[in-house]
Amino acid sequence: MFSFLRLCFLTLLLSLPVAVAAQAASPEDFYATADAFLDGGMGPDAFLSASETALAKGEGDAEFMGYVHALRGHARWLQKDLAEAGREAAITLRISPRSMMGHAVTANILASEGKLEEAAAVLDRAKANADHGYEKEHFAALATLLRNRIKAGEKAAPPGFDVLRGL
Repeated sequence: MFSFLRLCFLTLLLSLPVAVAAQAASPEDFYATADAFLDGGMGPDAFLSASETALAKGEGDAEFMGYVHALRGHARWLQKDLAEAGREAAITLRISPRSMMGHAVTANILASEGKLEEAAAVLDRAKANADHGYEKEHFAALATLLRNRIKAGEKAAPPGFDVLRGL
């Protein structure tokens, strides 16, 4: 009986931070979580868990929900789960067709699969949808890098290739 009560108490204690986080998960809170994830301060597993709260609450506009799904796709891509990453990227682009992040995740997936020309074409679309000059330059440079690798006979993206790095 004692160990059962202890187990119940420990379960309650462990669930409190999750409940508090679920209540506090506004879009602004999620952006802070996303920044921590993109800056390397949070791993993909922790980010996916945190993003579940944002999806469950359903707050925010279509652009925000697209951003959540895009970053979930990036987390899945980092975990090498290309099927789930592709599903999240597709959701992003369905919700927000001009999503720069959705295009970036899609390009990462295609490059990982060795589809360099397709990835470069997606980067061209991301460049067209980008709002800032540095984003346009970033996407153009990566598309050129992939096309140069194709010309050189390479079949894969360079090691460490990640469209979101450097944005």
